[in-house]
Amino acid sequence: RCPTCSDTVSEREATCPRCGQSLEGPGDSVTGTAPRPVPPSRPPSGTDQRTPAASRTPGGRSFSGQARGLRSGPGPGAEERFAPGDLLLERYRIVGLLGKGGMGEVYRADDLTLGQPVALKFLPVVLQKQDDWRERFYNEARTAREVSHPAVCRVHDVGEVDGQPFLSMEYVDGEDLASLIRRIGRLPGDKATEIARQLCAGVAAAHDKGVLHRDLKPQNIMLDGRGKVRITDFGLAGLAEGIDHDDVRSGTPAYMSPEQLRGQEVTKRSDIFALGLVLYELFTGKRAFAAKTIDGLRHSHQYRELAPPADVVSSINPRINALILKCLDSDPSQRPASAFAVAAALPGGDPLAAALAAGETPSPELVAASGGEAATVTPIAGAALVLFTIVALFIALLLADRFRLVARVPMPLSFAALDDRARTFERAVGVGGGAVDHASGFSVASSPLAWILARQTDADRDVRFKQARPAAVTFWHRSSPKDLAPMDARTKQPAPGDPPLTDAGMTLTFFDTTGRLIEFAAVPGRDTDATRRDAEGTEAQRDLWKRFFDAAGLDMGAFTPTPSLWAPRFFADRRLAWNGSAADLPGVPLRIEAASFNESPTSFAIVGPWSPGAAPPPVAATATTADLVSVIASAIIVPLCLTGGVLLARRNLQRGRGDRRGALALGATVFALTIAEWLVGATHFLNLRSEQARVGAALSGALFSAAIYGLLYLAIEPQIRRVRPQMLVTWSRVMGGRLRDASLGRDLLLGAAAGVFCTLVTFAHYLLPQWFGWPAFPPAATHIVSLAGAGGAAGAIFGRVSDALLMSLIGGAGLMLLRIVIPDLRLCAAIATVIFAFLAAEGQIVTGRLWLDLSIGVLLVLPMLLVIMRYGFVAGAVAFAIHFFTKDLPTTLDTARPYFATGLAVIVLTLACAILGFVLARGRAPLFGRLLDEA
Repeated sequence: RCPTCSDTVSEREATCPRCGQSLEGPGDSVTGTAPRPVPPSRPPSGTDQRTPAASRTPGGRSFSGQARGLRSGPGPGAEERFAPGDLLLERYRIVGLLGKGGMGEVYRADDLTLGQPVALKFLPVVLQKQDDWRERFYNEARTAREVSHPAVCRVHDVGEVDGQPFLSMEYVDGEDLASLIRRIGRLPGDKATEIARQLCAGVAAAHDKGVLHRDLKPQNIMLDGRGKVRITDFGLAGLAEGIDHDDVRSGTPAYMSPEQLRGQEVTKRSDIFALGLVLYELFTGKRAFAAKTIDGLRHSHQYRELAPPADVVSSINPRINALILKCLDSDPSQRPASAFAVAAALPGGDPLAAALAAGETPSPELVAASGGEAATVTPIAGAALVLFTIVALFIALLLADRFRLVARVPMPLSFAALDDRARTFERAVGVGGGAVDHASGFSVASSPLAWILARQTDADRDVRFKQARPAAVTFWHRSSPKDLAPMDARTKQPAPGDPPLTDAGMTLTFFDTTGRLIEFAAVPGRDTDATRRDAEGTEAQRDLWKRFFDAAGLDMGAFTPTPSLWAPRFFADRRLAWNGSAADLPGVPLRIEAASFNESPTSFAIVGPWSPGAAPPPVAATATTADLVSVIASAIIVPLCLTGGVLLARRNLQRGRGDRRGALALGATVFALTIAEWLVGATHFLNLRSEQARVGAALSGALFSAAIYGLLYLAIEPQIRRVRPQMLVTWSRVMGGRLRDASLGRDLLLGAAAGVFCTLVTFAHYLLPQWFGWPAFPPAATHIVSLAGAGGAAGAIFGRVSDALLMSLIGGAGLMLLRIVIPDLRLCAAIATVIFAFLAAEGQIVTGRLWLDLSIGVLLVLPMLLVIMRYGFVAGAVAFAIHFFTKDLPTTLDTARPYFATGLAVIVLTLACAILGFVLARGRAPLFGRLLDEA
């Protein structure tokens, strides 16, 4: 009997004379369960691969005896259960039988209530009383209703007539794909491609809901009169995580994947394999595998007995040929990751653009699949971007050596050498002997820096910077008889004043970058490390303070004792002072203030015209318009973006929108970066109580940051996916594990170039005073903590990556918030550029002239926003990260500078980003085209 219409057929017939169903091949339309496999073994060449005759049906089909539900409907010669004109439930009038199969009988009917034709699917009579088949039948309704897409046949309702359950479905006035292929053969290439694209969209819509079809074959694909696809028969469909292992082999064996036939697993890639078989028939008009038994199918899968489509149809597009073969790969991991990826690989058209044109919001999977896997930059464009990055980085390094503060002060000693000098000095003056903890770092001395910048000429300023007196950058060292744990557990490292100097035996010493003493303080106690000296021993006292003068690089003989005018930091029973001048500061009066308690030194300080309190404070400058605008922008706009983002995220969560998987991945990334920054950049203690509080603070801070980032992503992601989904392509692919993707390479390459360009703009503005005759701007600031060893530099790098992600998200959030009230995306971008330019001016540009600050701010912001809008968040985050690396971290071309290694790491990261991006962006294409091919 024909498995489609159940009509009696002679064994000699190759096709059913009633419906045209092919009766050859293994289960062409028979849905059931394949038998459990036996261990495969390759038989000798020439052996018949068919099952023994005892297990085959008279018609040569070897599945009917093994599968469930293969015989459907009444027996031979029986009448149809409903006649034309029958009225069911006072609503459905039967028009006629459309067909019968293993999963049911389908009638055409008129819905008298709605006035439209419908299809009614009834469970075969022999299966109606079997509870498992009734449950499977109802499951088809539940599953099909989960999927709403134009390419999927809609299920309206479930009903029952005289104990016979049925489904009310969309009626498709057309024919199934199997009948069409039998009737006309293979379809023309353009029409086949159009059908394939619709088919991929329908399968992807099911997969997007977690539904596996499991019975995808030409018989279950309908084409209406307009050539539109409808995927039908979700009787075996189910949620991926809900399919029992014993149910893996349910389906049509001829369209099962190798892993299904082996009973191993059924996944989305199993549906992709079936999709590849359907595409093979669609483009060639023939089946991919000619085996007539299940054992033969397993053998064909195992030994790849598959003729490439190009061998069957020589004119087939090579891309389609390669795509079909990839879908039919025996290794599931080598198949396309999704139906969207299959659609994206089809020649011509863009599924993402098609979804937007249809008014649909593309899913994250469709976003990830858009654009295919082709190269994203040409060899010439890629090489030009790499060359631009190298040249711009070199120029930025030259400018950094001219205008950066750390480059203008002498630094002959390394961080470790300065730390050793501080400890040696403490031992020499008899303090710090009982210390159990030490801390060191660099800091910017704002008062001496302001005094130097107030010099009249550039030459005078350069001299002051180079002689490090006064010191614009200082090195500080602390020792303590207990752990130097900061008061705030969230603070990563101790500071000169945190924790406060309150315990006896604590010391604080400041040196300039050449290792000369600037200031010393020690908390006195009853018992001191110094040997008690007799009050009459003036020579011993003189020797003690001479050590301080020598450590400061001053000649004690050039200073005259004078009454002390400054109160010491701590209680002292003796106060001393000297007036004089330094050899390297002729004409500049200096005052030395010192104090001791119990004959042990408690303070020493060099007081100069630059010291706080040594001169009247300058008159406060009136805030300029640029200052006011910048403050307003930073105080209102950023909190507004954050607040609006949280509210949008809440609304999207309530409505079930948003890529929660992507938000979770972003939050996890930020959490990992924050914890990594804390692990390598923070000070840790052996005291479990102190460390426990700091661990808790670090974890809570990291969780808070992760939550903020995730909420911002949820706030803007649905809007971006609806308006500008191209911004999420690379991120979606990276979240899918595609770390060698061509789009990621493009974003790395463009991000590196954009980041270095913005750094070049930031440094170049320091040339403006020379061009316009203005007073010099303060030197470029540096992340001073990164000078304190490898841990500080590594922590700064992790922190800058996290900041880059936030800035990229804030940029996207600002665009999307504006997009809510302004329909034109380009106008939104223009307004956002102006707004963020004020923020950039307030944070980086210090000219004090509104028009110039805004102009430079636009030069900084515009490339970033263009990168984010055109290429997405990943490209924007890379651009911000490279900009922060090259702008904030100390870099130099001078190998003698102690931070050269840190700068070298930044250079390597930047160039590696550009070069790796160029390599990945070429995909599988040769890096240099024909030149490489010829070589």
